[in-house]
Amino acid sequence: MFTKPEFFLLTQPYYKTLKQTDEFFEIQSINTGHCWMVKKKLSKSGIMLYHKHSPDVKYYHKQIDVVTVKEILKK
Repeated sequence: MFTKPEFFLLTQPYYKTLKQTDEFFEIQSINTGHCWMVKKKLSKSGIMLYHKHSPDVKYYHKQIDVVTVKEILKK
């Protein structure tokens, strides 16, 4: 489950929320149209980030593993 600070970071006006569950956020950049899935690791701490260039693309590809949501937003 995402913490309140993580939730705040992922719901900034820069992003459009496409889908949200306790385990992941699917967001789209307002500027580029790129889509991102920010997923909590279930077995260990950390975050996995997946990316695709548009909603039309069927699958995401794995981008990076990080410890916090704040690290993702710095990339």
